[in-house]
Amino acid sequence: MTTSPSSIQVRDNPAKHRFEYAAQGERAVAIYSLEGNVITFIHTLVPEALQGQGIAKQLVLAGLASARERGLRVVDLPGSRRAEGSWLGPGTPPVDDTRALRLLVPDIADRDVFVCGPTAFIGTAADILVALGHDPKKIKTERFGGTA
Repeated sequence: MTTSPSSIQVRDNPAKHRFEYAAQGERAVAIYSLEGNVITFIHTLVPEALQGQGIAKQLVLAGLASARERGLRVVDLPGSRRAEGSWLGPGTPPVDDTRALRLLVPDIADRDVFVCGPTAFIGTAADILVALGHDPKKIKTERFGGTA
């Protein structure tokens, strides 16, 4: 299915600190942090089924428009990088979480996944797994620490 950029409806999900677009049972996201009057765009994830349709660009444009409307200063972190709260430790070669997980566990979408950690880490891990085509029902979590 081809989606024209003008038909893409992006919404801000402030509780999860991300702009979202959902279609075909998939969800693309642009993850951000917000501190005071500064919004930092950290990571964009577009599931394989939605790639090649200009969705990442529309997520970023929606984020920039929202920042402009709210009078926020924008910080963009371009290129591939680890998400905030990445499970990849220091000293790991420069690769983003999604590519690393695809390389380490190519059949991840066929497996049950168990994730344990702080709430922000769980959210990041779940977003990456879903972007890789993983069934959210097969992601089991255990949270500790704060709930924010």
